[in-house]
Amino acid sequence: MRYFVVLLLPLALLCSSSYASLNLSELGCGEGPIIERLSNNSLVHVAPDRFYYKAFIDQISESNLQELKIALGNLQPDEEALLEKILNSPLYITHRLPLGRLRSLLASGAILSPREAKKIAVQIDEPFTPLLEDFLFGGHDCVFAAVGPPNGRERYGEVLIRFNPDSTTYPWATLFSGWSFIKKLRNEEAYLDKQASFDHKLHYSHLMIARKHWKPYFGFMIIALLRKLEPTERSSATKVLLEQTDRDFWQMIDNKQFGYLEAKYPSRVELIEIESIEVPIQAIDQVLSWPESQKWVKKIHTLTTPL
Repeated sequence: MRYFVVLLLPLALLCSSSYASLNLSELGCGEGPIIERLSNNSLVHVAPDRFYYKAFIDQISESNLQELKIALGNLQPDEEALLEKILNSPLYITHRLPLGRLRSLLASGAILSPREAKKIAVQIDEPFTPLLEDFLFGGHDCVFAAVGPPNGRERYGEVLIRFNPDSTTYPWATLFSGWSFIKKLRNEEAYLDKQASFDHKLHYSHLMIARKHWKPYFGFMIIALLRKLEPTERSSATKVLLEQTDRDFWQMIDNKQFGYLEAKYPSRVELIEIESIEVPIQAIDQVLSWPESQKWVKKIHTLTTPL
């Protein structure tokens, strides 16, 4: 079998900006790990601008996906069936926020990263994302979402926003948050303002997965985790997963704690591109009465899924 290596050098040579000229505090969502990855591979310092952002993410993601695929080796028939099921199942992409932040979000017409909100003078709460993650991958320029669990991560708020899987804002995702990456993969102490080194960013780039690869990566990830189980338990868990459909399938993956992807969208996600805003039934009348809601009334619904 032949494997094709993705070459990053041609893309790197297209960039005219120099890494040294960048203000590192201005690096956007995902740009730090991209820069270190390309610099490491091409032996030149490169600073990707927004024009090449999608191409860089896609190339790095393709390499990461192929590495995982090769490491898994040949798949068993039930693993092939599980991968096929994931490839043909709808993905749930969700963003959670507290009800108290919804009104300002409706007024701005977009979900804003902390850095974007500050840039256009929109008042929001202090960033939930620790400074550690801003140093690591420009986290304060990211809008976060959960990929997998149908109801998202309830701990982030009672309002559920469902993202369009084909939005024009191009996201990437990782299995680990920056905080978990430092603690679990790097086995280092994590604290709020921990600086990220070149090595941290380079390592983190090997976790980055572009949107178009989320489904196959999810499939390989679940297969890898199932293989860690005892044979009887693995066979039973795979059989149960194959019996589920759509929402129940993803909910069972979440229930079994097989993980989910943390998506990062650069800067902002326009409300015109989201699928829905779901509000708890006890708050729906209040929300619909706000003047800020009128433009988005067709997208605002009662939250029917259990918290």
